[in-house]
Amino acid sequence: MSQRERVLAIVLLVVIFIGGGGLVGYLFYYRSLNSANLRLQKYQQDVKANEDKLKDIEGSLPRLQQFKKLSLPGQDLVKSQREYAAEISRLLRVAEFAPGNFTVNSKPIEKRETVPAAKRLPYTRLYFDIVDARGDLNSIVSFLDSFYRLPLLHRIRNMSIVRQATPNQPGVSSRDQQPNQLVFNATIEALALDNAEKRETLLPKDTKPPERLAHTKEQYASIAGRNIFYGPPQRERDDTPREKPSVVDVTEFVVLDEITHDPDKGVQASLYDAFNNYKYFIKQLSDGSFLISTYYYIKDTKKRLNVGEELEIQGDTGETQVTFKVARIDATDIVLQDSETGKYYRMHIGFNLKEAKGLSSTEAKEMGLKVADEKKPAGAGDKKGEEGKKAPPPKPDKDEGK
Repeated sequence: MSQRERVLAIVLLVVIFIGGGGLVGYLFYYRSLNSANLRLQKYQQDVKANEDKLKDIEGSLPRLQQFKKLSLPGQDLVKSQREYAAEISRLLRVAEFAPGNFTVNSKPIEKRETVPAAKRLPYTRLYFDIVDARGDLNSIVSFLDSFYRLPLLHRIRNMSIVRQATPNQPGVSSRDQQPNQLVFNATIEALALDNAEKRETLLPKDTKPPERLAHTKEQYASIAGRNIFYGPPQRERDDTPREKPSVVDVTEFVVLDEITHDPDKGVQASLYDAFNNYKYFIKQLSDGSFLISTYYYIKDTKKRLNVGEELEIQGDTGETQVTFKVARIDATDIVLQDSETGKYYRMHIGFNLKEAKGLSSTEAKEMGLKVADEKKPAGAGDKKGEEGKKAPPPKPDKDEGK
């Protein structure tokens, strides 16, 4: 073997040794190190996830304490079941469901002993059925309002509301049928936590009832005005005073939503009554007077209700709550005059009628509006003659539409 061949052989052996050593290092060291890094990253992710869960648990502790107070007493489930059924019966009576026309049935308490402790839920469900509760829509709304104002862990799983059976159906006589009566059935679920607050009463003490979703209780009364079972209540045709006057101030639901000054279409404005689902379109005529068209909606279909010269706002019982005349329409405001008192109000776009600003006599005169003589005795305008005649609405200023 020549010198050159010996050198090449040595170089080849060195390359094989270095390559083999590198391969062995990769297989036994680098891969192991990389695998260890991956495991470390996974452990770090698990630690972070557990820390997040711990924070969630710690943040939920105040809520859990609240749930313990709102739970039905868990030390005696039979007693809790009996008292809860009595409380539901009381709410039905307060809502004016006639006693004897409904039953509240308690379902058997679920058996938890057959479930392994590791899979056992930390609470017991109690179920109740309201059967054949008969009353009008107001009674149902009142009961649901009272039900969800109870400071307890409970809910209505399902419910059904149907019209009362007609007299020609089996088992129903005309004597038993009441006008606008509905049949209400529901299934209720209530929870009793294992570690619930121990107390002798069903309802917890010093606990505020949940807040209503509506701004005021009276807003729920408007539901009866949209009775999908029997239709809206019929208006009275005589002058007999109403036994139940309007309890809802509808003016807070009437909003000025649009004002347009168009050279072709003229000056127009529109108000929306969210309570009655009415739309009022006000159009200024060429002689300066105003025409008001009232529309209502059925499944997004617009239907005309009436056309006149006055804006009539109806209350929750169908009566006319307040009437206005339109005095003028500005760029962002309309001026209304109370038909009964003669007082003027400025209503800004985007605001409701209740928020309209009353104008003093001086402010009304500065706007060019006709103001009644303040020295005129009350009731003088009711007399027949020249003083009692209607004055046409004032014409708008020339620069008003610009």
